[in-house]
Amino acid sequence: MKGNGVGNNEEKMIQEGTGKEPEAAMENSHRFFENRACQYFPCHKELADFNCLFCYCPFYGKKNCPGAPRYIEADGKRIKDCTDCVFPHRPENYDRICRILSETAQEQS
Repeated sequence: MKGNGVGNNEEKMIQEGTGKEPEAAMENSHRFFENRACQYFPCHKELADFNCLFCYCPFYGKKNCPGAPRYIEADGKRIKDCTDCVFPHRPENYDRICRILSETAQEQS
């Protein structure tokens, strides 16, 4: 493991995911992570830059989310279906996601 805490495998994934040198990729690594080794990658095929940082959408349980979910009826229940929503996977939405999560946490305290 190198001094920056990134092992060779992680370094290789970072390089592959961003197309940048490891040092440049690490600069914003807290904002972006692409796991090409995941068996489900990519779970949404229409994105070039795919952020896996929010693999499980933090807004799934929210009534009003910033994404574009659809709702389906099953067994008399309304179920949120985020299959076609890519909001949490777009790298440019990182700041907005963090802001919404922060505002939600403040409202709950």
